[in-house]
Amino acid sequence: MIKNVVFDIGNVLVDFRWRELMKNLNLSKEAQDRFETSVFGSCWWHDLDHGTIDEKDAVIRLREDNIEFREAFDLVWENRDKLVKPYDYAVSWIDSLKEQGYHVYLLSNYPRDIFTLHANVGSFPFLDHVDGKIVSGFVQMIKPDADIYEKLIDTYQLSASECVFIDDREEKNIVMLAPVAVHADHFHQGIGSAMLTQGIEKVRNAGYKGITVEGDYHFYNRIGFKTSSKFNIYPTSGIPMKEPRCMMCQETYEGALKNIKGYIVYDMYFNA
Repeated sequence: MIKNVVFDIGNVLVDFRWRELMKNLNLSKEAQDRFETSVFGSCWWHDLDHGTIDEKDAVIRLREDNIEFREAFDLVWENRDKLVKPYDYAVSWIDSLKEQGYHVYLLSNYPRDIFTLHANVGSFPFLDHVDGKIVSGFVQMIKPDADIYEKLIDTYQLSASECVFIDDREEKNIVMLAPVAVHADHFHQGIGSAMLTQGIEKVRNAGYKGITVEGDYHFYNRIGFKTSSKFNIYPTSGIPMKEPRCMMCQETYEGALKNIKGYIVYDMYFNA
């Protein structure tokens, strides 16, 4: 049963509007494209998010790496208090969930000093409405590493199986395999295995790290699936499964699921 809703902040509760800011500052499309890769996509910004470099050192490194756009960088940095804007629905969404009995938490990658700045200028009107928060820059942990999720669970004494996480990440982790069936007239012709093999290849080519399925252990085991618990991935508590080993996973490449763990939530079980 889901009891806790965990929100990311950027592009979920606030609009990370750096392109709009740069346009308002009359900065070129070339400068905007450079910022996407060399500032917000840089190792220094990652370290800021991670809390492993302080803001002054990061600014020095970023200015050095963007010499030809230094004026643009300085202008954006002077206006970094305007990098985000809260979505109109943020507070009402959280309040609605709490009225329904859910606890609400924040879990986000965010540089420590910039988070403090944005909080002080009123960019996070929802902060007083949540039950707790974990911000990467303060704890020196970062998504998608498992440690930061465990930090949230441990800090607020939550059960992972009772949490749902709402994020904007485009990272492709696990795809869930829908039921596969072959008409009885065509059993034992290798059709099911062929369909799955082709599907698995498409999932691999699409960049996903793993596939999960609930089904006949012996059939799926033959084509490379293993019981999901071997990857520290478990069925949500309370699921009426005949055999726990029937919740299965397959990595798309060796070690792909190494830093991924948690619970699989099947809506059909909760809505049955």
